[in-house]
Amino acid sequence: MDRFTRWRNARSDRITSDDGGAIVEFLGVTVVILVPLIYLIVAFAHIQSASFAVESTARTAARTAAVSGVQQTTAGAATSEAMNHVQTSANAAAALSAENFSVDHISVDLSCEGECLAPGTAIVASAAATVRLPGVPDALAAVVPLEVEVSATGVSPVGER
Repeated sequence: MDRFTRWRNARSDRITSDDGGAIVEFLGVTVVILVPLIYLIVAFAHIQSASFAVESTARTAARTAAVSGVQQTTAGAATSEAMNHVQTSANAAAALSAENFSVDHISVDLSCEGECLAPGTAIVASAAATVRLPGVPDALAAVVPLEVEVSATGVSPVGER
């Protein structure tokens, strides 16, 4: 075998070998599959955290409203004054819950089943928050709404005075 034939055979063996192919495939799979999967896990974690915060806020706001409303009316406050105080207490509970769960803002709306703060009725607290998906640039968020709204409702009975 002459020198040229040996060189050609050695070159063709190097061209068709799979040396280093596994690294390239691993990097391709990592970029194409693993990175989006990790992003989805982080995004779902943010949404679930906001869901926990909103549910906790609705439950706590309803309980706080029922207890503080009864205390206010027992102390002689008018129902409208008591409801204003109750709304303030519910907003404070929402602010604490939002801070605990790292949510920007939780809105709380209170309503009554029956006459407000009357024994045997219930106070309904509806809480809602908007969660922005993580890692979305402000320029893209201004054009495409990449937010998820989560909401919950809590009910607490009003006890005897």
